[in-house]
Amino acid sequence: MFDIRNRELAEITRADDFIVSPDILSKYIAQISENKHLTQVFDVLLTAESVEIYLRPVGFFTQLGIPITFERILQASIQQQTLAIGYRLMRYAQDPNRFYGIVLNPNKDLPIIFRHEDKIIVLAED
Repeated sequence: MFDIRNRELAEITRADDFIVSPDILSKYIAQISENKHLTQVFDVLLTAESVEIYLRPVGFFTQLGIPITFERILQASIQQQTLAIGYRLMRYAQDPNRFYGIVLNPNKDLPIIFRHEDKIIVLAED
């Protein structure tokens, strides 16, 4: 999506994902200007041949219905040769005030109880 004003259309149609490209580009440039070392990180994230972002079922990483810290999820993801960077609580998927259930870089020590429909956001090559 090029124009931020069209964001409301995506919300009305209940689009599950969309990107506002000028917004991402401006944030990218701002971060690079603050820290040149981030260029290598963004090269990995934004190159077509490198890792991609996936939403994987919580059951890949833990049992459901029990409290678990994100640190444990992170450890489980590393054992599967992925890198957990956040999660999505599907009960908030339609709530813009809760960022549609998406939590990136969560508190590693806060216990969370995941449900069957929740997802773990990972970086992976496949």
